[in-house]
Order: sequence, then structure tokens, then C-alpha cells
Amino acid sequence: MSITVESEVENISELELLDASGKLHFYKTGMQSPAIKLEIEPTLSGLYFLKIKTSAGRVVWKRVVLL
Repeated sequence: MSITVESEVENISELELLDASGKLHFYKTGMQSPAIKLEIEPTLSGLYFLKIKTSAGRVVWKRVVLL
């Protein structure tokens, strides 16, 4: 399973995928790209939170439901 995260304005520099309890399941840093593809374990399902940090330092949180 994969998720593609895109930013139309700024490059993405850091991504975190956390479950509802706050446990970190994915972390990637050091990139400078407008689009990132996350490869997610097929066993993960439920409500998750995606933390996106841009190259300008802006942080955006998105809710993600994996089925």
C-alpha cells in the first residue's frame, strides 16, 4: 500500500506517520521534494495522523484512514 503526499507551494522536507495513540510508524527527513510516496505496511489499518513539514518550516497535520 502506498500514499502520495504532494505540496503545490513548498517542498516537503520531513514526514511522520503516527497512530491515534501517538506511536510513530514512519519517519523520513532530509528530502526537498514537492511530492513524496510513502510505502505503508499492508497490516496497518485504522486512523493515523500525517505530519508534514515544509522546507519553509511550516507544519501541516492531516488525518489519514487506512483500510
